[in-house]
Amino acid sequence: MKIELSIDGDPSEFEQMLRMLLLKQITDSDITKAKQREEHWKKIEGNTRVSQLFVEAHERSKRKELAG
Repeated sequence: MKIELSIDGDPSEFEQMLRMLLLKQITDSDITKAKQREEHWKKIEGNTRVSQLFVEAHERSKRKELAG
C-alpha cells in the first residue's frame, strides 16, 4: 500500500492537525470550520479573478481608445 500526502498550508497548523488526526481528536466542529475556511478562500480566489478580468478589460478599452 502506498499513501501520498500533499499539504498546502502553514507547517505549524499541519503538525497540530496531524497530531489531532492520529489521536482521533478531530471533532465535527473542526471539520465544519475547515470547510468554512475552504469556502472563504474559494470566494477570495473568485473575487481576485473578477478583479483581474475587470482590469484587463479596462486596459484593452484604453488601448483601443488611444489607437482609435
